[in-house]
Amino acid sequence: MNKTATIDLTHAPRADVTADARTAVDGAPLPAAHPQPLLDLPPGEARQSLLAVHGILDTKLPPTSLSIYEAGGGSTSFLPLEILQRAHVTVVDIDEDQICNNDYAQETVLGDIQHYRFAADRFDLVLVTLANLEAFAKTRGFEVIYRKEYESPRFPEMRARKPRLAGPLDTAAIVMNFLIPGKLDVRRGDYHVVLKKH
Repeated sequence: MNKTATIDLTHAPRADVTADARTAVDGAPLPAAHPQPLLDLPPGEARQSLLAVHGILDTKLPPTSLSIYEAGGGSTSFLPLEILQRAHVTVVDIDEDQICNNDYAQETVLGDIQHYRFAADRFDLVLVTLANLEAFAKTRGFEVIYRKEYESPRFPEMRARKPRLAGPLDTAAIVMNFLIPGKLDVRRGDYHVVLKKH
């Protein structure tokens, strides 16, 4: 009896060949290049976009110490580990639980990002999520070098873990997208934006 086997590579996570191939002088493997929260994301647009952001940060940021501001950073960082290791990270979040659970920032501030102010030119990298970020940034001398709106990682995760629930929810999202005026897609509410100072 012959059996056919197939491998579905469209949903397989991409291997981090750079981390796997590198080894220290003593032959022991070096730590992974990406933080565990990124590796834990289900395959999909969110993960691919974060990897693209990592590539941009790797080429655009100087190889020196960095000062990073995460607005609404919470308790989880998706920054490349190499950047985190040489950075002083400041996180501002309005959620006390997120601040208490933060284990990567050197400075945490419990407060509203819209009201908390820092000195000008204090940070090398600012991570924010604002609806009108592009227009706001342009008026302050920044250009957008990467923008990706993507499907929330919860949808592919749900499709993999609970396919019976995912089908009706995908259908509901399609119906809502049809009923909501404009070009809004209720599944595509997350995005990454990388800005460069002129």
